[in-house]
Order: sequence, then C-alpha cells, then structure tokens
Amino acid sequence: MRQLRFYIPFSLELNHQYDLPESTARHMSRVLRLNKGDEVTLFNGDNHEYSAQLTDVSKKAVSVLIAGKLLVDRESSLKTHLLQSLSKGDKMETTIQKAVELGVSAVTPVSSERSNVTLTGQRLEKKMSHWQGVIHSACEQSGRNVAPELNKLSSLAELLGALKGINELKLILSPHCSADLKSVERPLGEVYVLIGPEGGLSDEEMAYAQACGFVAVKAGPRVLRTETAGPAILSMLQLLWGDFA
Repeated sequence: MRQLRFYIPFSLELNHQYDLPESTARHMSRVLRLNKGDEVTLFNGDNHEYSAQLTDVSKKAVSVLIAGKLLVDRESSLKTHLLQSLSKGDKMETTIQKAVELGVSAVTPVSSERSNVTLTGQRLEKKMSHWQGVIHSACEQSGRNVAPELNKLSSLAELLGALKGINELKLILSPHCSADLKSVERPLGEVYVLIGPEGGLSDEEMAYAQACGFVAVKAGPRVLRTETAGPAILSMLQLLWGDFA
C-alpha cells in the first residue's frame, strides 16, 4: 500500500496534536477522502518521518496526533547544486521536479542572455512560490525528508562572479567539447552544474563561466534540451559518485 506523505512547514513533537495547513487538509479530506483514524506520514525537512493519526476531519480542517518519530535519511552523500537557466512554460517545473527526485541539494534559477522568460515583481514571487511547492511535492513523492534549497533568481553574471572564488567542482555542459565526466577528478565537496536556456549560453557567457572555474563537459553525442540536460547530468553524477552506484 502506498505511503501517504505530506510536507508540513513547522516543527512537530511526539504526542502533540496539530491543525494542518488548509491546503493540506483540503487535499486529505476532499481529494484523498481520508477519515478520522486514518494514518499518514508527515515530514518537515529535519530528516525525520512522523507517523500521525487523523483525529478530526472536515472539508477545510484536519487535526492529527503525532504518534511516532523516525530518522529516515534518503539524502545522497554527493551534494549537487543545479544552476538552471530560465525556460518557458512548464519546462522549469519539470526540471526542478526531476532534479529533486534525483537528489539535488539546491536549485538556483538563472537569468541568462538567451533566456526567453522575464520574471520580476509579483510574477517572480508567484513563480518562486510555485517552484517551492513543486519541490515539496517531489519530496513527498520520492521519499525525501529534507527539501532542497531554492535560491533567489540570479543573473548569470552575478552568479558567476559569486562562484568565482569557490573551490568546488563546477561543471557546464557543452556538446562541442571532447571531455566527459569520466575525465573529471572525483570531487571532495559540492558539485555545481550550470545549464543554459533553450538557445544555449552565448560564446561570451561560456568563456566567462570557464574563466570563473567551470569545466566544460559533454553528456554524450547528442544535444540535450534544457529541461533534459539538468536531470541527465545529475543522474550521471549520482551514478559515478553518489548513491546510484
């Protein structure tokens, strides 16, 4: 039977009763049609799973009693940080969702020269809130008990400048280079992966990224779409140095 898991944005304690957020309560009662006495699993990002029993259920409100707490670590020993250029439609959502499933530690949206999306003001706030929801939903589905960090939107130039002095493995995909991941030395710390937009990074952006310490590698003989490239390279990294091995 499938485990019903729900992200809760606050601390939880054993033998305490809590009223769940309205959106979570509505999903439990209206969509899943859970009833008083049913059991669910909650997590809040502290790497524990909390077994809970529903003590009161209405259309808009659900109360639970925390009955158990268990440390369940499904985090990869390989820390990966996806620097994803903005993409149109639901491509960004898909990339973030799959990156979470593949164990990414952090995601930073990036505005680059050829990005076809401009986000500012309330539109940016709405997108960031939506992407945060995507991360939590992906954690619910994949069994992760720690939600990856979602950083603020940064321009590529600003981001590269900030990362220039960081002595970590920094990768950038390029179908035109000869090096692949097997030629890269196993990292001791975090791995940064920079992915360009639909039109790719400009020659100037590629040159500046490499000047800031990014190593160009190819993922194979084919050119990958922006929404495919991030999940593909994350899968390879987990297979080489993470928990897919």
